[in-house]
Amino acid sequence: MLKVNKLSLIKTFVLPIMAAAVFISGCGKEEPAVPKSKPAMVEQAAESTIEVPAAGGDLAQGGQVYDKACKLCHDMGVAGAPKLGDKVAWEARMAKGMETLYGSAINGLNAMPAKGGNAGLSDEEVKSAVAFMTAKVQ
Repeated sequence: MLKVNKLSLIKTFVLPIMAAAVFISGCGKEEPAVPKSKPAMVEQAAESTIEVPAAGGDLAQGGQVYDKACKLCHDMGVAGAPKLGDKVAWEARMAKGMETLYGSAINGLNAMPAKGGNAGLSDEEVKSAVAFMTAKVQ
């Protein structure tokens, strides 16, 4: 009889299939057109004041939520996800306003599912993860 370690099975098959499913879910969707003056947009974002929630418990909680729900895609930039610490990618998004950014994370946008695919997260937990990620580019 063949004995199979459940953790090994999950790491070998389940996690790669889940990652592929997240990636594939974005296939066939039209990406929004990139403005022709992207350097001007980045320059404007760099000059604007961006309001990020104050550090503290929210950022600590945000780091925990990031590790559970966001890291898989945002560490590698899967399906266009802005990488953690990528100042240019995050500033362009932050220039739209933090409420817009929170709304995208809570409701989903393009290939990213609502709440990063973890429906069990509260809106506040998702906001703390967004605050954690945006704090990395301040």
